Amino acid sequence: MPPFTGAQLIAQTLLSLQIPIVFGIVGIPIIEVAEALVAAGIRFVGFRNEQAASYAASAYGYLTGRPGVLLVVGGPGVVHALAGVHGAQQNHFPLLLLSGSAPSTHLPTRGSFQTLSATAFLAPHTKLALRAPTPAHLPQVIREAYRSAFWGRPGAAAVEINGDYVTHALTSTELHPLLHENGALAVHPVPSPPQPSGSRERVRALAHLLMHTSQRPLIVVGKGAAYSRCEDVLNHFISRTQIPFLPTPMGKGLLPPNHPLDTSTSRSLALRKADLVVLLGARLNWILHFGAPPKLAPGVTVAKIDISAEELGRNLSIPGVSPSALGEDMSIVGDCGAVLVQLIEELDLAGWTPPPQATNPWINDLCLASSRSIAKLAPKLTTPTPAGKKLTYHRMFHLLQKAFADLSIGDNDNVGEGTHWADNCVIISEGANTMDISRTIFPSSLPRQRLDAGTDATMGVGLGYAIAAWCAYNLPLSKGVEETPLLGAPKRKKI
Repeated sequence: MPPFTGAQLIAQTLLSLQIPIVFGIVGIPIIEVAEALVAAGIRFVGFRNEQAASYAASAYGYLTGRPGVLLVVGGPGVVHALAGVHGAQQNHFPLLLLSGSAPSTHLPTRGSFQTLSATAFLAPHTKLALRAPTPAHLPQVIREAYRSAFWGRPGAAAVEINGDYVTHALTSTELHPLLHENGALAVHPVPSPPQPSGSRERVRALAHLLMHTSQRPLIVVGKGAAYSRCEDVLNHFISRTQIPFLPTPMGKGLLPPNHPLDTSTSRSLALRKADLVVLLGARLNWILHFGAPPKLAPGVTVAKIDISAEELGRNLSIPGVSPSALGEDMSIVGDCGAVLVQLIEELDLAGWTPPPQATNPWINDLCLASSRSIAKLAPKLTTPTPAGKKLTYHRMFHLLQKAFADLSIGDNDNVGEGTHWADNCVIISEGANTMDISRTIFPSSLPRQRLDAGTDATMGVGLGYAIAAWCAYNLPLSKGVEETPLLGAPKRKKI
């Protein structure tokens, strides 16, 4: 057998984990790793800056449901990549960072090339940060970090790779325990994470609220629901219960646009008047005004469905909300889709049917508010900009939407007859005004085709996210709408 280096061992490990693509920037000491990846048939997407690469890898993880992999040099490479690592941890996107490092024999005080203890540096910002004690431990360490990134609540994981490990030629004694009898690397793919069901008692308690107590329920659909891929059961649940819903920007597309129960155009009223708010994979953070009055009604019951137990009680103890209405007893730890199945089962067992829409005052009030909002919005979109006046966001986005539609219609190879342009592209928006205004103008027809600045409100993610979307879906069109800070006008990027 020819010499088997640490770089080849890393590449074969990623290949065994069924990783098809790696993002990053090559440099000492991980040049050989990138070369080994390409030789093994893994696609390497190179960038000019680690920050953009880290954004791409994190978004790729969200879009595919498997950790995006990022390869960077040590020292400043790790520091630059921290932006995407932090964003992945805040957004709970699965990401695996592989970083170079100084030789294992060098003391930290030696002044080695791009020296930095990446493990110590990244530990506070990741779910798990590891360094292999020997080159032979690289497969075990990489697999463990990869699994950690998307099992449980997704996030970032990191592996620090010493420079001498990359070029180290493994001896037969080191290599033998790592191989199957047929000579293949003994690294098994990581299966999909378990999808845990919720506590039966808590599911029944929430179902009872929905059936017998709440007069004005509201389902808030977050990006956690999109990540869990629960769109089919969610559509069935909304059809079964006839409960109004509010998608967060990245929760759009799980349910059809222009759905009669979508409260996007009556958002303020829906949040302010709801007596029961069920957060489905959504957090009670700044995006939902922390759940505090007057945005939400005093005494509103807030119940959460989330994969993370730590999330259930956050921001529920707020002034103006009585302890009996916090909903912690109805909040459920579990996979969004699995819990929705349980709720449907409880409703079916009880033989419950929702009140008719036509006689439901809650739905009628929301529909009226939505009609008023749409009527108020229409002239902002369609009225031409007077001479000498600045183009508004509403008018610009309306024109962009028309341009996107024209581009799609003119490309017969990419868009089928009767297909909406939004079915064939990912919309990426960033900038406060852009995200706020565009969410009601640009439709999202399918799940996981909308990305934005996210939980951490990170500006500058647009290009990295667009490349990630193109790699994840191989879409003919990938469009981003961003704010130009100096001009205050949106601009379009097409990849």
